[in-house]
Amino acid sequence: MGWLMVTSIALLFFFSPTAHAFEPFTFEPIATPHLNPVALLANQDSPPVGLHVYYTKPFNGEMTPSNIASYEGQLQHLDQTTINFGPPFGRIMAVFSVENSDNAHGEWVLTTGRGALKKFKLVELTASGAELIVDGSDQKFVGEMLQTYHSFTHRFSLAPGQKKQFALTFQGRHSTFLPLQVLTIETFFKNRFANIALVTGSFIGMIVLIFISMQLYSSTGREAFLWVGVAEIFHAMHVLHIEGYTTFYVLYKSGDWIYPIGNIFPLGYSIAMAHFARRFIKTDENFPILNLFLRGLIWGGLFMLAVLIVFGFFETSNIDPWISLFSGLPSCFVLIILPYVSIVATLRLDRQYWPLIVAWGTLALFVFYATFAATGTVQWLPFNWHITGPMALFQTFFAVLAVTLHVRKIHDDSLNNAKALTQSMQKQLMVSNEAARLAEEKATALATVHDQGHLLHASGHDSRQVLMALNSVIDYSESSDSVELPDNLLNMLKSSSAYLNDIVSTTMSAPLASTDSGKLIVLSHFQIQELIRPLEMIYRPMIIKKGLAFSIDGNTELWLTSDRANLSRVISNLLSNALKFTSTGTISIHIEEKNAQIILSVHDTGQGMKEEMIERLRNPSQMRILSEDKNSGSGFGLRSSLKLITALKGEIDVASTIGEGTRISVRLPAITLDNPKYESGDEITILQAKEIMTQHYLFDADRSPKSKLSENTELRNFKKAQIIPVTYDDSSQMRNWANDISTLIFLKPMRIDYLHHPLLKE
Repeated sequence: MGWLMVTSIALLFFFSPTAHAFEPFTFEPIATPHLNPVALLANQDSPPVGLHVYYTKPFNGEMTPSNIASYEGQLQHLDQTTINFGPPFGRIMAVFSVENSDNAHGEWVLTTGRGALKKFKLVELTASGAELIVDGSDQKFVGEMLQTYHSFTHRFSLAPGQKKQFALTFQGRHSTFLPLQVLTIETFFKNRFANIALVTGSFIGMIVLIFISMQLYSSTGREAFLWVGVAEIFHAMHVLHIEGYTTFYVLYKSGDWIYPIGNIFPLGYSIAMAHFARRFIKTDENFPILNLFLRGLIWGGLFMLAVLIVFGFFETSNIDPWISLFSGLPSCFVLIILPYVSIVATLRLDRQYWPLIVAWGTLALFVFYATFAATGTVQWLPFNWHITGPMALFQTFFAVLAVTLHVRKIHDDSLNNAKALTQSMQKQLMVSNEAARLAEEKATALATVHDQGHLLHASGHDSRQVLMALNSVIDYSESSDSVELPDNLLNMLKSSSAYLNDIVSTTMSAPLASTDSGKLIVLSHFQIQELIRPLEMIYRPMIIKKGLAFSIDGNTELWLTSDRANLSRVISNLLSNALKFTSTGTISIHIEEKNAQIILSVHDTGQGMKEEMIERLRNPSQMRILSEDKNSGSGFGLRSSLKLITALKGEIDVASTIGEGTRISVRLPAITLDNPKYESGDEITILQAKEIMTQHYLFDADRSPKSKLSENTELRNFKKAQIIPVTYDDSSQMRNWANDISTLIFLKPMRIDYLHHPLLKE
């Protein structure tokens, strides 16, 4: 358990093992020494063995009776239930004896509780010499023993009154903790099965939690969730390793790798968890100084990881404690910093980070306690390797809980934002409807002179005044100390301002009502749900409030290449008409792809339209008011929508029956690629587009100074329909400016689909 020992290894130079009062005894190399034996009873486990153990350190030479006898004067009585021989420097030799104090024959198992002990040997001392029972250098024998007993173990039997004396020696690589026990066979295997169940349950639980983390990463794409999953993978592997399962089945033939791997897994965990903390809590933004520490520890950990891998190929017994010390330092500092990071994040950022305090805090406490207990810095501290699995599962659960609470908060924030957006857009709709009403009235007054383009420009100008006033309120509220609007209201005003700006952009460019000029189209690539969802949030509450049913069916994930801002106004106009003229029944939107067209249909069960009205809508030259019946509407909005859809190379079908309802279908071209190098939705650069569109002039409008564009001699060689600005800007200013030089804009990021739109085939 090398990584748990990091802190106390640094203190080993200041602590030495506590020497208890030596109880002298006569040791005869050939006869059984007169030790205080462990009293055994048949079919019962022994009392604590540590109270009967004598030991010396360092021990040199072979395990022979004469050599053991030479250390008689140096033996120290352990005299404690926790068997720990102090810091892991030097080879240790321990002797103890057992006696059957019962009247019946008995059989027991002597187990060390460990399966990774350097230079381990167990001998039985008899009057005739020392019999070697377990030799840790015999790989085949060790492999069979570990796979059967999961530790260095010896089964023995005693007749009534019979005694046995054992001596063992081993080299402590990271710890001299030795849970030496004498158990009945039944108890021994019962304990082993219980430990297997405990480790298996903990490991499976951790795997489930790791799977949850990976699912969160897959669904959200947030890097923090990936790193917590990677960290817990290292943690789960460390649990298997520290419990010995890698040693039992894989590494018994590669003993030198047992100890580097024991440091590699926790070091990998520390590196991944530090990355998780940086990404999850965003320490680079919120806590820059802590972020620098974490980055330094990550790089230090990566360096020590490389060192551990290199030293894994060499016999490093003499410097193992030093390697453990330095390789464990990054983990040690991470365990110190992470609880502090979790506390600061919970206090300063959000209470949702509290599980990290539990996860990292308990892990740090457990590691430091285990360090002092397992390394023998404090020899009497009780410790059990088997609690590592449950502790790891406990820590993993709270780490994943923190991630889950974070996802829940993101979801709640999204719902709150959607609710605020709905309220904001409803207010925007009221402003938009008022603007549309004014536009319709003006259109009525000016229809005889066919100047709807001028009319909508004026309406957009009026809306801009409202927008300026709204922005003034926002700016004054943010800059004034005496006026503080609630955050929800301020966010609603900002959203309203942004939406109204989109309306002004399309209105000022006059694409809906233009006659012979101003046919500017702004192409972008988007999913239909991006078009429908904002309209749904606006209209669904009003439709339901009127007592109508509202539904959306079809494939909303279809991609469309079109002018989204103006197409949104078209669908909004259709929904507004449906709501206005439907008293009972339903209003629905249906989306489908058919015959190389994407069809968006709005169907209502309203009053319907007369055939005369439908015929006038189909007449491209009809620009007068279509009806003077206030109950049936003027048809101006639908007329304007028809002109826009026609400009987008689409069609509008109207099917209506008086008293039964109306279905209006907007048919737009589905883009079909004929270039095998690309797939639909692929991003392309302006340079790539120029190679395909040799008859057009494309330029980056975001980088080209508009004031000097007229000086571009190359531009003069192209007609207005051949010039295409490419920009991120879809504002009214950009549309008005581009309308003077072009009939088409490509919105960034530019897609291959733009180049195959029917607009470019004219």
